Amino acid sequence: MSKFLENYEREKKFEEMSNKQGSDLFDSEEFYNNMEDLRLSTLADLKMYYPNSDIEVRIPKAGKHRDYTMQKHLHKKGASKSTISLHNFGAAADFAIFIDGKMYGSTKNDEKNSRDITPYKILGGNAREKGYFWGWKHDTAHVAET
Repeated sequence: MSKFLENYEREKKFEEMSNKQGSDLFDSEEFYNNMEDLRLSTLADLKMYYPNSDIEVRIPKAGKHRDYTMQKHLHKKGASKSTISLHNFGAAADFAIFIDGKMYGSTKNDEKNSRDITPYKILGGNAREKGYFWGWKHDTAHVAET
């Protein structure tokens, strides 16, 4: 076989492999669309759980994709345990839940907000049903790709 044909066959095989792998790559846009669906389903469940309350479920801008500089900053100030995160890859979201205008804390140690993490347990149950990782007691606002 000539060098030209060898190179052609090698490039063709590489292209086929690349196309196959491309279909398996993570899609952060799809992930965030799914997080919006999760937000809405959690909102509906919380409205049933707290029927006479004003409920808001948000995904703050800082709770979505963040660059490495922001992640290092959050780690340095103690808001994250890691200098790298699935947020850096568009594969994690942090939620904020408000009931009657009061933000509920995402951890039991959150002093400035309500310590009741029940709303986040509802979020977590919904996240797990959809196949996502939920931060449980360590970071109950955190949902990520598995």
